[in-house]
Amino acid sequence: MNGWRAALRIAWREARRSRGRSALVIALILVPVAALSFAAIVYDSTELTPDEDATRHMGAAEALVRWPRGGPVIQQPDQLLGIPAGKDEGRQPSEERLKALLPDSQLLSVQRTGINIRTTAGVGRADAR
Repeated sequence: MNGWRAALRIAWREARRSRGRSALVIALILVPVAALSFAAIVYDSTELTPDEDATRHMGAAEALVRWPRGGPVIQQPDQLLGIPAGKDEGRQPSEERLKALLPDSQLLSVQRTGINIRTTAGVGRADAR
């Protein structure tokens, strides 16, 4: 312990003697640590987890079903989009077929359109759901 005591006493004396150099050493350590912390926080704030992404797409619904074709689809548990897995059976998607696959479910169709919005800069177009 006596060795540490002497080293700390010498270091304290040097830090008090040259304050500018001590401040520079502290800044050279502090700036990169702060920059990396900021970058990590920004990255974590912008990357959505699969659960957050699903909530953003579905809202309070239990499931979101897109039925663009009649063939089988493979979907991974952590992905929202499915991949077509086979030939198109030729049967058109319908609410009756979906109700048969998901009994005791309430179906809500999503409709998308565009609307014109008047602003001070003119008329703009926005997607509406």
